[in-house]
Amino acid sequence: MSVLQHPDEQFHPKNTLRLAQLCLPSLKVFVGETAVDFSALEQECAAPEVKPCVIFPTQTSQALETVTTHQVNHLIFIDATWRKAFKIWSVNSWLHALPCYHFTRAPESQYHLRKTSREHGLSSLEAIAYGLSLVDNVDVAALYATQHSWMEQKRAMMPKDIQKRYEP
Repeated sequence: MSVLQHPDEQFHPKNTLRLAQLCLPSLKVFVGETAVDFSALEQECAAPEVKPCVIFPTQTSQALETVTTHQVNHLIFIDATWRKAFKIWSVNSWLHALPCYHFTRAPESQYHLRKTSREHGLSSLEAIAYGLSLVDNVDVAALYATQHSWMEQKRAMMPKDIQKRYEP
């Protein structure tokens, strides 16, 4: 599993990808925007034993919920704001050659520390957890619990008037 991370997200204080990396040591993160930045991953995906797919909603993407475990073995996510994720998708034509999937029955996001413009937007950790649960049948309750605990710690450090803005 890999993540293409926009440079602006790398040190963002509300970035859930760092939590996912702590919970999933095999998770590979590639920081950048262009094909040159992600060339190592592109080469990995060319190996015959690798069955990669991109988790990104497009006009032609299919529901990940319909995939069987033998169809894919390497999920690729994009960690960025929706606008920057679309830019990464757009300028990396090598991604367009890979199967592309989206979520149709993802759980409602429990990540309330950052707002999204998408109705069914998930944090990176939530998207990774849901993808893993579908493709690898992994019990990802610990990932969700880690995010919840981390959010509560962040919220506790905020002034009381600001805490109210981030309540579920």
